[in-house]
Amino acid sequence: FYLSLVLYCIVIPILIWINYQTTSFPWAVFPALGWGFGLAAKGLAAHGINPLWGKVWEQRKIQELMSKEDF
Repeated sequence: FYLSLVLYCIVIPILIWINYQTTSFPWAVFPALGWGFGLAAKGLAAHGINPLWGKVWEQRKIQELMSKEDF
């Protein structure tokens, strides 16, 4: 995760610099947002945080499946 974060902090400013040297359309925002979203998801996973399917959901699902008669 930390290597990806360092690369993000190096590459995105370079892309922004290239963007403003070449064109007036801010295309650098698209890789920044896309890579940033992926980096945020990777950071949450690296630190054991899962907002959608955390431990509480997992335990509830296990209990639900165990209580079924036909499982």
